[in-house]
Amino acid sequence: MNVIYDSPRVAISHRSGQTGCAVISFAGIGLGLGGLPQEEFARTLSDNQHDQFFVIDKLRSWYNSTASEIIDELSPRIEEFDSVYTLGNSMGGFGAIYFGRQIPQCSTAIAFGAQYSVNPEIVPNERRWKEWRDRIMEWKIPHALSGRDTPLRAHLFYGQPSRDSIHADLYLGNRPPGMSLYMIAGAKHHSAGLMKERGCLTGVLDLIFVRNEGAAVVADFMKDREIDVQFSAATAA
Repeated sequence: MNVIYDSPRVAISHRSGQTGCAVISFAGIGLGLGGLPQEEFARTLSDNQHDQFFVIDKLRSWYNSTASEIIDELSPRIEEFDSVYTLGNSMGGFGAIYFGRQIPQCSTAIAFGAQYSVNPEIVPNERRWKEWRDRIMEWKIPHALSGRDTPLRAHLFYGQPSRDSIHADLYLGNRPPGMSLYMIAGAKHHSAGLMKERGCLTGVLDLIFVRNEGAAVVADFMKDREIDVQFSAATAA
């Protein structure tokens, strides 16, 4: 990965590919991808052939303080690609959904343990990440489905039972067409890690990004790897 943009608020790295497609990964609150290295996701996508962009919100603001800067820097860099996908874990999953809807070229998002919101007016029972949430002075992005409503296929993975249930329920109640949710028994906040342990993370990413499969096929693939998963799919418009 080569750093192509770095400011006090945002860092963006890039690795070149050969497919004409780009995957934009958004870092979580720990500035990574849920304990898995960026290279882990790079290897799972068409044998590391796609272009990879990795975006870090250094302020951990759930993009309330950084969204416009990220869009300004990414937009001219992704215009050349035939297809654009987004990917993220936790806060990065929030980013994958939000930016996936803001970027016209983006067709598909994958999010693991994504928050629907961290705005206390929307999720008053969410107590995690208080240090960073308290620093958000203006809620420009009150929830991940805010802003532009570009059509997007989105696949959201959650552990059950988990404190993430409040976010999964909010997505279920407000989801647009094309959004599918998967509830994975025993994964808690680490659905991507469990999927890697069971040997199916690579296959799931390929099914969604490369083969464009739907939720039923993805869920069956996971069940074949002995993952206890239930899914709910909203039909695309």
